Amino acid sequence: MNSNQLLAKGIQALKNGQREEARKTLLQVIEQDERNERAWLWLSGAVDTDEDRRVCLENVLTLNPHNATARKGLAKLGATAVAPNPVAPDAPLSDPYQPEPEKPAWAYTAPPAVTTAKKYNDVWSTTEDICAYCAQPVSQTDKRCPKCKRNLTTKVLRDPVPSKHYRILLTLFMVYNGFQYLGAIAIFLSTRSWATTIFVLIFAIPTTIFTAGIYFRQAWAYWLLVAAQLLQIGSAIFSSVILPAPPQLEIPPLFLLICLSPFLLIQLFIYYTIFMAGADFRKVKVRQIASVSDKIRDAAQYDRIAKKMAQKGLWASAVLNWQRAVGRTPGHAGYHLRLAKAYSKLSFHQRGLDSLAMAMEKTHSDDTRQSIQKEIIRIEGLLKNKA
Repeated sequence: MNSNQLLAKGIQALKNGQREEARKTLLQVIEQDERNERAWLWLSGAVDTDEDRRVCLENVLTLNPHNATARKGLAKLGATAVAPNPVAPDAPLSDPYQPEPEKPAWAYTAPPAVTTAKKYNDVWSTTEDICAYCAQPVSQTDKRCPKCKRNLTTKVLRDPVPSKHYRILLTLFMVYNGFQYLGAIAIFLSTRSWATTIFVLIFAIPTTIFTAGIYFRQAWAYWLLVAAQLLQIGSAIFSSVILPAPPQLEIPPLFLLICLSPFLLIQLFIYYTIFMAGADFRKVKVRQIASVSDKIRDAAQYDRIAKKMAQKGLWASAVLNWQRAVGRTPGHAGYHLRLAKAYSKLSFHQRGLDSLAMAMEKTHSDDTRQSIQKEIIRIEGLLKNKA
């Protein structure tokens, strides 16, 4: 079944009072498409707790801030302890999968409140600063992590997202570098001379290194570029002021201006682009403390950030981002699985097993279940060896 058919099946099950079946089916829809607004809205009527209902409705508003039904549901959740009955989303009846605007035939009863003690007493249950790499608690005076010995201060780009001026600058250098290599190929094909071709390539290699520096936003590449432009301007001034003037050419000034104006405009554009792209190469010092942004509302974005953090070895920061992803989308088994692996990487094996148990409960894919089972066996083996 595709997501639309599953959605229709889940909605019908919910109308028939089959809440467990509806919940499983709607979670399948979300596993296929976590940005399905209607699936989140109907799932809010199939979950068992106010907290899960709130998460569902918040996800609806993340996808569509103007969804009036979700806003009303959240308002009622904030005013009373009992969650409201779900209301079908407003939409034209021409949509074959859109529910009719009628009240479902079942009623929601809030489960009794259960007070439980905290299961864990570790760094993830406190607000103290921890190393972004290994989750070791650190103080403001620590320059290196007491556990992994990594430097807690590093320089990062001030603006992680490059500007349009940087993209233009990079494109210009890549095109210029490409023409150098095309020129070398053309020379070889026309002369069949390896010596001449290698001579041309020798001049292309520094440009390639320089272009790589621009691509990776290295400050040395930018300042070399600025120095080269200043040298070019200085050479032009020197040749026009110091050197003797050439004999008069029989070229009308207006014609000369017309011929040179495109080159002058291109050079001015290059100067402007270089100047505006300067901010893209600036770096600032930051503490490598595990952190997570409160401004993100999309679980998929938390997941992307966590993956990048894990690739850099910042496992503690990755854990915090996957925790948010799981909180935003509790029905996504993949987020639970990746969180479990991150916990295990930092030796929080029991937390990892609990996350895997949640992943096993949420998934309906046999392949995902096999992956989860393998991970459970691996972590249980680590716990046995540790014991």
